[in-house]
Amino acid sequence: MKKNLAIFLMLTLINISFKNILPDYIYTDGNNNKYEVYKDRINYIPVTKENSSSGIYSGGEPKNITIDKNIYNQIQKLIKQTIKDKKYHLTSRIMGCGTISKNNKTIFISRESKSLNNLETYLKEISNH
Repeated sequence: MKKNLAIFLMLTLINISFKNILPDYIYTDGNNNKYEVYKDRINYIPVTKENSSSGIYSGGEPKNITIDKNIYNQIQKLIKQTIKDKKYHLTSRIMGCGTISKNNKTIFISRESKSLNNLETYLKEISNH
C-alpha cells in the first residue's frame, strides 16, 4: 500500500512539473518563427538569418512574454477557430504556411486562412514585433 502511494505521488509530481515544461500549443509562422504558448507565457523563438530560407531574414530577438488568463483564452480561441476551419488545412508543409502543434499533432494551414491571419496578428501584437 505504501509503495503504491509513493508511486502515485511520484507520478503526480512528474505530471505537474511537465505541465510547466511542455507548451500547450506551438505556432510556427510562414517565416519559421516559433511561438510556444503556455498558460502563463509565450516564448517567442525567432528564425535567425542563418536558418532562414533567404539567408537574409531574421525574426528579431527571442522573447519571453508573461500573459494572463484572458490572453491565453483568446489565443486558445483563435487556435481552435483555425483548426476548425479545415478548408485551409494542407497535407504537408509548404513555404509560407502556418503550423499549429499540440500533443504531438501538427496541422499545416494555408496563409490564405483568415483565422490563421487573425491568430498571427494577435500573437505579433502580444510580442510587440
